[in-house]
Amino acid sequence: MTTRDDDYDGRPSMTAAPLTILIAYDGSDPARFAVEEAGRLFPGAAARVLTVWRSASRAAGAARVALPDAVIAQAVENLDKATEESAASTADEGAELARQAGLDGSPANQRTDDSIWAAILSYADEQQAAAIVVGSRGQSAVRSALLGSVSNGVVNNSRRSVVVVHPTDDEAPGS
Repeated sequence: MTTRDDDYDGRPSMTAAPLTILIAYDGSDPARFAVEEAGRLFPGAAARVLTVWRSASRAAGAARVALPDAVIAQAVENLDKATEESAASTADEGAELARQAGLDGSPANQRTDDSIWAAILSYADEQQAAAIVVGSRGQSAVRSALLGSVSNGVVNNSRRSVVVVHPTDDEAPGS
């Protein structure tokens, strides 16, 4: 791990321990392609493969009008448990792909009640990642503006280097 100075700006020091990168992974084709590209760009690096999942607690707010709190709490707990298990499985899959790509891949999953991109940045800070690798779905500007974009959020808010892996021509939407 790198040591932090008081004026730490999020960038790895030149005397850092072996390079650690963070790969955001959701199991999609763009995420798989990003793992492969990370293997080409950072051969042999330690790679934390992160799957972020949202708690059902936010969605439960609307149900509070019709259902007792105990019922909602149990439903949220059950949904969160299933979602966390799915996220762990997805992160395991991503870590295996990272190992196949020549990286020292290890899985991680994190719950968030915030945006996915904010959780990725927070985790990157905790891990002192040298770089963040994210896949891009190749959405149009309008679709990205309406639905949001994890890669845009990471790029526009990160203090760390970010590699955005774009789909190839035959992977782009509408191809």
